Order: sequence, then structure tokens, then C-alpha cells
Amino acid sequence: MHVEEATERLDKYLDQAALTNQTRIRCDSWHGTGALRKGIAEFLRGHPLVESSSYESEEHGGRAITVVDLRTG
Repeated sequence: MHVEEATERLDKYLDQAALTNQTRIRCDSWHGTGALRKGIAEFLRGHPLVESSSYESEEHGGRAITVVDLRTG
């Protein structure tokens, strides 16, 4: 998947998560070359619904999984 397609999907997922009052989501950012992971991280840094993001612990997927905390209120 290309970064543009991934961020479009992620944007819709974030909107839906916010509408259903979720406070945390996890998204797969794969291993590979790191381009997708970097693109997702950049997208999340500027997203108005995102409070913070980090990678999952190594035993739960490490840098292949991005954990996103959503803004509340």
C-alpha cells in the first residue's frame, strides 16, 4: 500500500473512532522499507484528532504496529 492510500484510510478510521468515542486505536504500519511507517507517523503528527502516537511493545508487534491516542473533549 502506498502512503497516500494508507493515510486516506487512516483518516476515515480516525474519524469513525472519534465518532464512537474511542480513546485509543492500533494500526498496522508493517515492516518493509519503513516508508509507510514514516508516512503514517508524519500524518499522525499533524492530525487534529490525535493526541499522541507510539509504536507497540516488541512482544506485541513493535514498530509494525502504531498505537494512537485520540484527543478527548
